[in-house]
Amino acid sequence: MKIWHIYARHYNFGDHALGLAARNLFRQYFASNVIFETVDTHKLWIDSRKVDEINRDADFILVGGGGLIHTFGLGGRAWMLHLPTSLVAHIAPRIGVFGVGFNQFRTESQRLRPSVCRNLSAIQKQALFFSVRNDESKACLTQNGIMADEIADPGFFLDGNYPEPKVGRPYAIVQLAFDSVADRGVDRDRLITGVNALIDHIIARGLKVVLAPHCKPDIEISNAVRAASRHRDDIHVWDYYESISDDWLPHQLGYYKYAEFVAGMRGHAQIIPAGMGVPFLTLANHRKHRDLAIRLGMSDYCVEIGDDLAVELPPRMDALLARRKELSSSLLAQTTTMRENIAAYLQDARIRFDRLPRMTLPTHYHLGRKGRSLRRRITDKIRY
Repeated sequence: MKIWHIYARHYNFGDHALGLAARNLFRQYFASNVIFETVDTHKLWIDSRKVDEINRDADFILVGGGGLIHTFGLGGRAWMLHLPTSLVAHIAPRIGVFGVGFNQFRTESQRLRPSVCRNLSAIQKQALFFSVRNDESKACLTQNGIMADEIADPGFFLDGNYPEPKVGRPYAIVQLAFDSVADRGVDRDRLITGVNALIDHIIARGLKVVLAPHCKPDIEISNAVRAASRHRDDIHVWDYYESISDDWLPHQLGYYKYAEFVAGMRGHAQIIPAGMGVPFLTLANHRKHRDLAIRLGMSDYCVEIGDDLAVELPPRMDALLARRKELSSSLLAQTTTMRENIAAYLQDARIRFDRLPRMTLPTHYHLGRKGRSLRRRITDKIRY
């Protein structure tokens, strides 16, 4: 089976890593004999030529996970799967939308444009399954008139036998986000001051600090925090470019696996450690962060990015470490249940997939031997 896996590669460590988890889950519970064609959604704009290529090459299209339901391009009239509504019916392989997230910032409208809703509904109608991740994305879509299944974010299933990083002694990860700063409500100077108060507290407990930029803009703020710290020798900034490399991915995941705890500003700085049983502090700057912390029973360790971080973070860190073993056990138990549910979900999807004939194109879009491409046959205006 040839599966086109469309997701956000290369730009963000969390989204890049969850792609590995999604493919592993599919190999375990959907199809073991499979070839994946990985496709970066940032670079994919599907037109009639691309539809022709997909229909020739793919047996199934896997979309996600990651926060793909976010208005993107065409003045907010599209989302991050750039498949025009007028072309959806001409896609021959079945589509599976897998654990994607509703990713509108708090500063953005939570009501999607009608064109986005029409597109999501058209894809859902053709899809073998249409699921969103477990951070209240389902409720957000329901408010937009779209019903979806809910499964765990694939990033929960990234635990493995990874090499332990050579940090020198026990450490905590601090993960900072510095893209879309206006939407996140980030004040640079206040963030540096607040995070360094946390770092002082971490090092006073005998731990080192690993700063983990997930996106390229995170490098600058991570370096600025380290430069402003009195404890530079005890702070390590991991290599962002290694983190988005397939070859180095196990090494970077090892940082999360062996951390004492994580303090993070991104959703996958909650999700990845949670799946490994590593407790986390959340610096919430998006709707999804607090919603997920509540879901996982970690709301006591969640602060808002606009709070006085120097005051709020150190006592919450102490409270978290006092319950570290208990919290770790709870997170691992929840991950076990999530895996059982996702296994049943994919196994059921495979049963339904096997009962369905491969979708065929309408006869007037037939791809004949004379080279009549689908591109030349489509007369519809491409629109969302």
